[in-house]
Amino acid sequence: MKHICIYIQDTMADWEHGYLLQGISLQNALPNPVCDVRFVADTPDPVTTVGGMTVVPDSIVEDVVPADLDALVLIGADTWLADDRRHVLDLAEEVLEHDGTVAAICGATLGLAGRGLLDTRRHTSNAPEFLTAVGSYRGEHLYEHAAAVANEHVVTASSAGPLLWAKLIIEQLGLYPQEAIDAWFDYYDTADPTHFSRLLSALEAA
Repeated sequence: MKHICIYIQDTMADWEHGYLLQGISLQNALPNPVCDVRFVADTPDPVTTVGGMTVVPDSIVEDVVPADLDALVLIGADTWLADDRRHVLDLAEEVLEHDGTVAAICGATLGLAGRGLLDTRRHTSNAPEFLTAVGSYRGEHLYEHAAAVANEHVVTASSAGPLLWAKLIIEQLGLYPQEAIDAWFDYYDTADPTHFSRLLSALEAA
């Protein structure tokens, strides 16, 4: 069983993890669940997403045990460079120290850049200049112009890359057979129903 925490905060871009949650829900077609998901925040208070949705966290960051976590997911928001993000970024570093996966999309890549976590890993974001605005960032030579990139347990994506980002996270965690992951991605990427049939067959065979 894999354990995933999704960090939530006010102004979170509530659409950026939609494909990831859909992909995780594929486990409902399996005999046994393969992962659990918890929403964590800095406080137990509800947060309001940029789309106006209210989300109540399951727990708080300080209660998360890094060694027990397989993936920490960081969603874009307007406040990733604020001082009060330091606790979740501390958690991200600790998750990586325990060989867990840290996934960041859009504005969340600013937080990783500020911690130096992209200085030695291939990565992407909304644009190179988006990250160079962070004064301590030194990873320009490893920036890739791609929708999403996975390297050394860190998965990054631009705001246009939620689908590929979700695929890379699911692959990092090994939630399903590769044929199921590929068919799932191809279906949502193309809307070709033959890929949906491939997906069902792969899940049935899992």
